[in-house]
Amino acid sequence: MAFNPNNCRNESEVESKLIVSYLLPKLGYTPDTWHQEIAFGNIRLDFLSFATQVIPIVLDADSPMSLVMEAKHPKENLDRHLRKLKRYLTSLSIRYGLITNGKELRIYARISNDIQLVFQCAGQDLESRIDEIIALIGRDNLNFGKDRDNLELEDSKLNLVSPDLISENPDNLEVEEEDSQINLVSPDLISENPDNLEVEDSQINLASPDSISEIPDNLEVEDSQTNLVSPDSLSETPVESNNPATPEPEQNQILAIEKIAEPLSVNIEFKSDLILSQAIPNNMKIIAVYHNKGGVGKTTTVVNLAAALSKEGKRVLVIDLDSQANTTFATGLVKFEDEEQDDLKDCNILQVLQSEDFYSIAEVARESNFCNPKIDVVPSHIDLMYYETELNQLDYSRMILIQKLAEVEDKYDIVLIDTPPSLNFFARVALIAADYLIIPSDLKPFANQGLINVKDFIKKVNGFKKQIGKKPLEILGILPCKISPNLKFVQYSLPKRREAIPKRYGLEIMDSVIYEREDLAKCAEIFKIVGNMEIADPISVLDFKPDCTSSQEFEMLAEEVLVKIGK
Repeated sequence: MAFNPNNCRNESEVESKLIVSYLLPKLGYTPDTWHQEIAFGNIRLDFLSFATQVIPIVLDADSPMSLVMEAKHPKENLDRHLRKLKRYLTSLSIRYGLITNGKELRIYARISNDIQLVFQCAGQDLESRIDEIIALIGRDNLNFGKDRDNLELEDSKLNLVSPDLISENPDNLEVEEEDSQINLVSPDLISENPDNLEVEDSQINLASPDSISEIPDNLEVEDSQTNLVSPDSLSETPVESNNPATPEPEQNQILAIEKIAEPLSVNIEFKSDLILSQAIPNNMKIIAVYHNKGGVGKTTTVVNLAAALSKEGKRVLVIDLDSQANTTFATGLVKFEDEEQDDLKDCNILQVLQSEDFYSIAEVARESNFCNPKIDVVPSHIDLMYYETELNQLDYSRMILIQKLAEVEDKYDIVLIDTPPSLNFFARVALIAADYLIIPSDLKPFANQGLINVKDFIKKVNGFKKQIGKKPLEILGILPCKISPNLKFVQYSLPKRREAIPKRYGLEIMDSVIYEREDLAKCAEIFKIVGNMEIADPISVLDFKPDCTSSQEFEMLAEEVLVKIGK
């Protein structure tokens, strides 16, 4: 059966006509060796293929996951999906990833914690180059490669008792016989270390703790054994039984990302010295989300972007600098009905800004169950508006947030700041502290006219930042937000409005678009009953409906942001 890329008019037809009807049979995969729409936690794969028959899926030393295939709409730019493909391959230890929109096909190979392009062709050339694809990712060839790897492991006397603990395999771990001790030649290549590594009789046994975190703090070497023990460093996020978006899975459904891997050939070398890699300093990025026009989706953007970044493995802090405290409500921190039960009044962003020496970020920030993995939130309060004049008179007030964020730069990867819809002191503090700026806009006339004020405000902020030796704000772009999903509007009006932004206001417009959808409203309106009280219990749209269109829009936004900020 020949393949014609012109027959693929949408993503569904790329899946059915290219992948299911053409590629999988050509590559030798039978229906019992591939699965469609398979999920591992928060990761959802279009197609997952196996070198050997696996029904049911068993995760052990011979875990055969070899190839993931992702189908995209023919008009989609494949470059926009590479970060997600990289996460799939490295998190699940899958050998190869194929991504196609019908008009173009690419194959990437996982190399340690990165991916590399190994094949690329146009859809119209697929028929003539199918033999090259078969040689690379055909089932028989991948099966042969796995057998070869197993032989090399056997020759090295390497017993992988529980390889599911290694999410990203080291490229080169060498051991030589000398003094019966271990030298980790390149531990920096192992992103997540097992809690217990035992070496005995020239063999390596990887024990099986349930989760992995960072390089252990306590390393014991005794009687020719090396024990890496760091149970305190584990950082799992449990599934919450009371959260409707995170139902407790059955035992046979638990396929944690950390527990999936496949054996690679490993060279071993014994040395007498033990070498550990130096810790790489973290480079925390601070992003303000600001527009002086209200009702354009700032809070919706902040909280759901935070959730999407968290699911990308980033440690996220959200700061609410708006006295309306919408982000504080949206992340589920308001657990009281009246002021007598208010537990936020005396420990929020106001105290952070008032005190030079007390109320650190670490002390004020609260863990939020709004999404999984969890995020930290510095709450706001209605009292904030009453203290603006007082704070504005303090000499250090504009820089206090910079100072206190510097104290936690090793704790977080990304900080998102929600701002008030005004040109006031609190908006100024947010922009002074930020490295980057996202400007949400519904692209309507008043929001567009407000961009003139925003540009002038940014100019003044950058003047102050220059005086204190801080780099000017980098504008990531105007984010079309709360956009009507009406088909005719999207086809005819939206493109014109997008084109007008750079022409009239000289500001870049982001590729991502956040449409106004029902799921975004529903996930913010969830409540739970505590005693005789009805308490807000909102969750992110990505936890509410992981497969819905809104979730995909925020995933795309997170990917675009990460690319632009170099994370």
